[in-house]
Amino acid sequence: MKTAIIDIGTNTLLLLIVERVDGALRPVVDLCRFGKLGKELDATGRLHVESIAASLEICREYRRVMDAHGVARVIAIATAAAREATNAADFVGPAEAILGTTIDVIAGKREATLAFASVTHTFPELAGTPYLVVDVGGGSTEFIATTDGAQITSAVSVKIGARRLTERHLESDPPTPEQIAALVADIDQQLASLELPRGVPVIGTAGTATTIAAIELALATYDPDAVTGLR
Repeated sequence: MKTAIIDIGTNTLLLLIVERVDGALRPVVDLCRFGKLGKELDATGRLHVESIAASLEICREYRRVMDAHGVARVIAIATAAAREATNAADFVGPAEAILGTTIDVIAGKREATLAFASVTHTFPELAGTPYLVVDVGGGSTEFIATTDGAQITSAVSVKIGARRLTERHLESDPPTPEQIAALVADIDQQLASLELPRGVPVIGTAGTATTIAAIELALATYDPDAVTGLR
């Protein structure tokens, strides 16, 4: 039986189709599309009509892909943009109709828990090690601390996502030193009240971290196996 997992974020929509082979999950399809659902959300509190339309078109594409692969089960979650926007229903309702499943709009703490679970699954060798997971999304960033590599010590979600801060501060490309300084000051202010562990390894997850890794490796084509575990 094939299962599809759809992650609807502030900047991207992800589709992963897996099937169980000899007791293990094997990826069949792994797609990323930029719906920019959270475009201008930070300024308006609403989903932009064009972003809704673009994201729904991606949902239609994903429905076709799932049908072509005979997917039997669909799990869909949505994060910061869908949980913050006052008009989130304008997207969620039509998207559920297209995908044929309920979209679970998850809280920041749940998002943090899932990010931590992905790290413990991907890096079992870190068991017994204290570390900090930093999951940078488009609308929010989750910080998850562990002292033993198995249980969450603390988890918090902060509104400092990549798209949110880009729209708030970076008005030009390339950005000016003043714009960068304003962005850094914003992050510092958001983090000032957090009690984050120091002197422990930091594990970066999600698109910002993997994009930095791909740039570091000078990848012409994205390779998840190459970026995973890069130090």
